[in-house]
Amino acid sequence: MAAIAIDAESCKRRLERLFAVWDHMFDKPGSSFHGVEAISVISGKSSDEASEGKTSAVHLWLLGYDFPDTLMVLTRKRDVYFLTKAKKLAHLNQIKTTLDGVHLLTSSPEDNPANFKTIVDALKGDDENGVSMEERRVGVITKETHEGSFASDWQQQLEQSGVPQTPINEGLSLVMCVKEECERESIKKASQVSCSIYKDVLVDMIEDTLDKEVKKTHKDIAAKADNSIESDKITKRWKEKFAIDKDDIDVAFTTVQSGGKYELKASSEPTKDNLCLTGGCLIVGCGAKYKEYNSARRSRRR
Repeated sequence: MAAIAIDAESCKRRLERLFAVWDHMFDKPGSSFHGVEAISVISGKSSDEASEGKTSAVHLWLLGYDFPDTLMVLTRKRDVYFLTKAKKLAHLNQIKTTLDGVHLLTSSPEDNPANFKTIVDALKGDDENGVSMEERRVGVITKETHEGSFASDWQQQLEQSGVPQTPINEGLSLVMCVKEECERESIKKASQVSCSIYKDVLVDMIEDTLDKEVKKTHKDIAAKADNSIESDKITKRWKEKFAIDKDDIDVAFTTVQSGGKYELKASSEPTKDNLCLTGGCLIVGCGAKYKEYNSARRSRRR
């Protein structure tokens, strides 16, 4: 994780927003934050098998980067614990001078039992808030799949702590849904890239394939659209027209479907079937990311 620059002021501002919403909703039955004394956000190893959408969103929102194999725990007392390997802690140290209550703990197989105990003691809290042990809850992100022993060891430790767990997904979505100007600008630029890939690459290529009646697979068409972000000619045009930096662009998804075989979701993988040239429904869609912010999905049926 080289050349990482965390915006400490942005992290501080967004944490303050999270704590403000958390405090406001703490006493409201039915809210995600009701009775929650601490929030646990765990990420496992980077893997195609992992499913950590909300966890990644929290990392990107607060830190600007995804931190695998990292535990972050927030308490209502405004303490923020990070447990991860030394190299990642060096990056996280950037926020320590700006934020109060940040605790950086080095992860290792030998030290983690003691580290986990320190964090469990912190999330259990004390009686300052007038909340009994039976009423305390820790908010966790559910419906995710984590890879690796670090994440599983923490989840086991959390279970053994005896502190009830409650889903915090909706509460975190509520906090993150209000976008700052810089976030809105990134989403706008991601949408501009999506529209350009769709109109200038994807649709043009499909129309040319249909007009010439040549054989091209859905996968080949999608791959060419994906590879357009590596084209100096195309990215130079984006920079001149939209002030977009090539290094901040990534493809979220591209789908091309025809011939009566359809899977109506963005995560569907293009097949090796040839584009149908004899009529019927053709579904085309794409999405881009700019500074890790997704565009709206651009799609069309014909």
